[in-house]
Order: sequence, then C-alpha cells, then structure tokens
Amino acid sequence: MRSVIKLITATFLFVLACSAFAVNVSDLNQAQVPVVDQSSAALQKALPAALGQALVKISGNSSVMTLPDVQNALPSLDSLVQSYGYNEVTDQKGNQQLVADIAFDQGCLDRLLTQANQPIWKQDRPQLLVWLSNNGAVLSSDQVNPLVQDVKQDAGLRGVPYLLPAMDLTDQGFVNTDNAQPFDLNKLNSAANRYG
Repeated sequence: MRSVIKLITATFLFVLACSAFAVNVSDLNQAQVPVVDQSSAALQKALPAALGQALVKISGNSSVMTLPDVQNALPSLDSLVQSYGYNEVTDQKGNQQLVADIAFDQGCLDRLLTQANQPIWKQDRPQLLVWLSNNGAVLSSDQVNPLVQDVKQDAGLRGVPYLLPAMDLTDQGFVNTDNAQPFDLNKLNSAANRYG
C-alpha cells in the first residue's frame, strides 16, 4: 500500500506543477478521528491526531507532526480549534465507530506551517484519474475492493481529489490486453481527455 501512496503523492506533485485545471477542496482544515466517548478527556486525546490530519492535507508532509514548531504548538491546541462535533461512521470492517469531527482555524494552521517552513498547498488542486491494476484487472469506481478503499482513504487523508475509471467499454479500450503491461501512456492520455 505504501507504493500506492507514493505513486499518488508523486503523481499529485507532478500534476500540481503541470495542470491548469483544478477542483476546490474545501475541508483541508478539518479532520475526523476515532474517540472512545464524547468526554473532554477523549477529545483532548484526539486533538493531536486531528491536527496531524489537517496539517498533512495542507502541507503534503507526512512527517509534519515531528517538526519542533508543530510539537511546540501541541500544549495550546485548544486555541486552534474552530469547532467540533461527533458522528458515528461505519469502518472498513462494518463496525460502528464514534468519531470527533474537528475543524481548526485555517489562518492559525497556515501561520503554524509558515513558521515551520512548510509548503502550503492551496485549495484548488488537480483531480487525479487513478488507474489501478490488481492482478491484471483494472479496478473501477464502483468495485468493492480493499485497494479501492485504500486509495479512497489515502486520497482523503491528503486532500487529493481523484477519480477511478468507470471501466465501461470505452475505458476497456484504453487498457492493453497484455496483463504484464496493462497500461500504455498514449491510451491513458486519451482516457484523461475523456474524463476532462
């Protein structure tokens, strides 16, 4: 799965440098973290993980929480919180999980990242068309597959808008029949044009 994350990240950075078309990602300052209950203690315990989610989405740096400037901000996390609430979600195993939905003050996060000398990715981000091959089969947007779920989760954690192909007859024409090398760059460029 790490290779999928690296591929998505590398592709995102390349597209970010080359693309003029973008999708507005509006929840960069928000995070959703599991909590055991709705107590103040549980919320305080969840705040660092929530901050980490938001800072990774904004900066793209998976190690942002290890930076001294960010570590120094941890004792005063309450001052960065704009709002919070609770929700129940279904995890990948089908279990109900209580989560805290936490929104941080965007200006505070930007100042913290600037102080830590980190990049700030803007809200307008290129949408990626992800072609994911699993044992020679290209996965589609409507398939229930752990790899599709992993891509969805990882893209969400990084604030990366993405699409998986529908894999209808048109899309199948973009894929080589050779399972060892299912993708051809020229064909994928045609597919990218199809999806805009």
